[in-house]
Amino acid sequence: RSGGVAPCVDLVRQGRAALVASQQMFKILGLNCLCTAYVMSVQFLDGVKFGDTQMTIGGLITAGMFLALSRAAPSQRLAPSKPRSTIFTAYFFASVFCQFATHLFSLWYTLEVAKAYVAAAPEESESGAAPYVAFDAIDADVGGGNVEETPSTHPLESPFAPNLLNTVSFLVNTFTQTATVAVNYVGAPHCLTLRENAPLFYSVLGTYAALGVLTSQIFPELNEAVELYVMPAELASKLCLVMACDLAACWVIERTLDRVFPPTTSRRAAALLEKTDSNT
Repeated sequence: RSGGVAPCVDLVRQGRAALVASQQMFKILGLNCLCTAYVMSVQFLDGVKFGDTQMTIGGLITAGMFLALSRAAPSQRLAPSKPRSTIFTAYFFASVFCQFATHLFSLWYTLEVAKAYVAAAPEESESGAAPYVAFDAIDADVGGGNVEETPSTHPLESPFAPNLLNTVSFLVNTFTQTATVAVNYVGAPHCLTLRENAPLFYSVLGTYAALGVLTSQIFPELNEAVELYVMPAELASKLCLVMACDLAACWVIERTLDRVFPPTTSRRAAALLEKTDSNT
């Protein structure tokens, strides 16, 4: 108990931080689900899947980042601007749509480049599974009456073997999920900034560093442990360039929309806080 208004200020600060954390989690989850759905649908149609190690690593990265997001402490100073009270705003939908469009183009481009490399140098699976046949090719054979010529075992039902398309899908999908967290973390003025939130900051930094090492293939043993396929050097360079451009574009989109659709700011509260700061 206290005779002053300090508990009320603390309650407002913590409530705003909780509201901001909930909204940014909705946005991050929405973007991650959309990107993952596209990647998995492409893999399904092309007879490719993620390995157990890759799925485990991706799940641990996502869980760690969301844990750091949920533990973001509120800012020590009460801001004059109010957080957005609902996700049903033009800012929210425009941000999700534009960022997903950017991620979608990056995913589509990198997967198409990987398919071009596969088509230029086709290789059979080392596991002895049936040769790669996409679902559209199987449907065409069935429609043409060539059922006997279709393979008896689809690649999705065979033991996992890394390939170029799987490797590109894993690297780019993991990058986009990390980028959504780094770009859409709200931070100031209601919560700690990304630099001040040490667990989240080092999680994002460590994930980017690990992706850089895996993409550059500096340590082949590490790539083999993560069940990644050996990529051509030119393809690895394109992946790095696309991922960097994707991160920069999403950051610009988010900051631009935040300025176009700013949150409500109380002039009276801003003047009062400015007066309080000048007195102290």
